[in-house]
Amino acid sequence: MSSSLYSPEYRPDIDGLRALAVLSVVLCHAGVAGFGGGYVGVDIFFVISGYLITGQILSGLYQREFSFCDFYARRAKRIVPALLAVVAFTLAASFYLLMPDELAETGRAAWQTAYFFSNHYFWGLGNGHWDYIAQGTQPLWHLWSLAVGVQFMIVLPGLLVLLFRVGRRTDPAGPRLFAPPPIWVVRSVLIGLALVSFAVSGALLQADPSAAFYLLPSRAWELLFGGVIASLAGSRLSRPPLWFAEICSIVGLICLLWGVLTYTQATPFPATHALVPVAGTGLILYAGYSRTPAWMTRLLSLRAFVHVGLMSYSLYLWHWPLWVLSRSTVWSVHGWPQIPVTGYLALTLLISWLSWRGIERPFRTGWFSKAGSRTILAGALGVCIACVGAGWWTIHASRTDQQSLPPVLTQLDHDTSVAPGIECEGKPELDAIRLGQSGCGLGDPAVGASQPDFILLGDSHARMWVGAFDALARELQLHGLAMAYANCAPLRGAASPVRTDCAQITDAALEYVARSPVQQVILAGFWTEAEATAFAGPAVAANGSPMPALTFSTSLRDTIRYLQQAGKAVTLILDVPRLANDDVPRDSALLSVNQKGTDVFGPSLADHMARQATIVRSIEEVWPTVKPFGIVDPAVELCATGQCLVARDGRTWYRNAHQVTDDAARELRAVFLPLLRSVSAPR
Repeated sequence: MSSSLYSPEYRPDIDGLRALAVLSVVLCHAGVAGFGGGYVGVDIFFVISGYLITGQILSGLYQREFSFCDFYARRAKRIVPALLAVVAFTLAASFYLLMPDELAETGRAAWQTAYFFSNHYFWGLGNGHWDYIAQGTQPLWHLWSLAVGVQFMIVLPGLLVLLFRVGRRTDPAGPRLFAPPPIWVVRSVLIGLALVSFAVSGALLQADPSAAFYLLPSRAWELLFGGVIASLAGSRLSRPPLWFAEICSIVGLICLLWGVLTYTQATPFPATHALVPVAGTGLILYAGYSRTPAWMTRLLSLRAFVHVGLMSYSLYLWHWPLWVLSRSTVWSVHGWPQIPVTGYLALTLLISWLSWRGIERPFRTGWFSKAGSRTILAGALGVCIACVGAGWWTIHASRTDQQSLPPVLTQLDHDTSVAPGIECEGKPELDAIRLGQSGCGLGDPAVGASQPDFILLGDSHARMWVGAFDALARELQLHGLAMAYANCAPLRGAASPVRTDCAQITDAALEYVARSPVQQVILAGFWTEAEATAFAGPAVAANGSPMPALTFSTSLRDTIRYLQQAGKAVTLILDVPRLANDDVPRDSALLSVNQKGTDVFGPSLADHMARQATIVRSIEEVWPTVKPFGIVDPAVELCATGQCLVARDGRTWYRNAHQVTDDAARELRAVFLPLLRSVSAPR
């Protein structure tokens, strides 16, 4: 059996396919319009890797020439040199361009990268979901995919060697010789493993999307799919007629373009959505088996595609650290000009070409390539140990030396606390909500009120004000109850894009409030978000029956009217001014560059009012249809100078883009003082 059967000779179209994959990823990460699904380029790489790796292993096994040492030495020559250069550059640059916490995380990522386990590290940071944007300060984040590929390379050879030992049969050429198992047996095992992995991917996508995205068990089917294509070599299926190869290549290209151009960050991935790019890549690889090249094979074999494909590994390694570091907080605070996307792409191509010519090629074809396999593996092990040491040193340096940072970045402190010591949300069990037992008490328990004097009802934006109301209630000797349910706006019929029980929770809470003897009800919610998302779908009652279509205005009117008919005085707390994004230390630092003093100001009051315009219009629509109700606007205090406060005395006042910290809430409590002074405690 020829060694070329399962270890295909060099195919330039595969390098062309690599070019499509890496360019899709780079353009996606650079935010180029139209390439939102470019992350499927990673899946293209997985299929190609599975195809080549499986072919090499099968060739060695069928020729009785396979050596673990030689196999891993070849992979080490391919992977380690350029990887070492990227990690070393990233750690050195990160020391000057990243915040201390970002530097520490980069050190940990380098340490995990050294033994190709970074996918598990980033899974741990995923909080149950995957998000490219969320990893925007992680310059080594993209190496999770390399870790998956290496883990596959570690596992697959052992499995195939075991299969060849278990499945061997007596060779007809001699009674004492054993022949390897038929290729159809190997192919069947690969298909079976791929199906199991695909099922795991689907299950994990429901249970833990971050695990589905990062871990080998849910990604292995993509590499195994490439292995199945490789196992077709030498069979009757390995020489498709030209017409069939043309169809395969066209359908494959359509699949790839569909994924790149139509997928977004919101697309559930991988599982079934990954089938499209994976199948497309497999079809293009299979079309390359044709004796007469299909048009797609010829296109991908063009010199321009092949040249980019040859340096695709370096291009993938370098593109993400260059992007992240050139857009870091420290870079911006120094006032350095931001590199435009076109400049970034040109710089990335240049550095990647230099890396390919100066690092990859010499190690693969130069003097080092002539070293023995054991020498190569020993060198690779030494490099990995050095990376571990460098990672640990970086973590330590991030804690002890911040002298390279601009002063503003070491002065600002980020507080993410929300009323520490006060547990409020509780379990959203409907019976407990109806009995008023799912919230938390506010004020001094020694007041001894059998019923609260006021109720604070809402979502996490009500939870945000708990510390302020608790402090005021203690000062005024009042007793309050906070009922806060994350993502559930306190409006009748309001849905939530992230949880399905909000309608039932809100109805149960309003039912309790209406029955209670409490006179003052305070509603706090993320109103602009509710207006944009809570009424986008068909209206459904808590019991599941359809309702007339609701809008924010009609729901606000119905809620206020329902409470007023129960004899309640209603007050709305409006949104606080919103920041640009959730990276509060970055925003605070950037805003402070051209400002004097220890206070940092962000959005203007005019900008805030423009963002609130739809909410104000809704209130104006509702006002004539109900009895008068109260309105409290925290922006009166936050934006007293016309600019809205973001940080004071070196401490940020925001825990994310739209919620203030507990310290800030307590500082702002005076805005609620007239409201609580009007409350008469029913003693």
